[in-house]
Amino acid sequence: NNFQQEPDENLYQAWEQFKELLMKCPQHYLTEMHEIVADAKIAIQEMAEYSQKWHNGTSKSRSTKTFDELAPIQGQLNNLGREIKKVNEKSMMLKLDANNAKDPITPKIAHSKKKGIPLRKLTTRNLVDLFKEGI
Repeated sequence: NNFQQEPDENLYQAWEQFKELLMKCPQHYLTEMHEIVADAKIAIQEMAEYSQKWHNGTSKSRSTKTFDELAPIQGQLNNLGREIKKVNEKSMMLKLDANNAKDPITPKIAHSKKKGIPLRKLTTRNLVDLFKEGI
């Protein structure tokens, strides 16, 4: 550090000259705080550029494409959920005991859709027929 104010220049002129020299070699005389500020300015500039690209549609189209790809999967999940609900409702209505033949079935499924006759007891055979008929 050998910078000195010349005898014929005032403090303001010396300070301006010092700042000019400092700008020519920005890596010198930088404190840690100056480096942090410089890094923050660069980060802010990059964020502003990314934000502008987003609003111009560059990134928006990728996001929309991803959403469009997920929509059919969501529909399949919804259908699967409905099917599971139906199966759960059927199994709750049947109320089977350990032998699958001793308990009567509930009134909601007390008749065979195929034959139109009431079922008194639920057997494994009747259960298979009921599920095939899509109760």
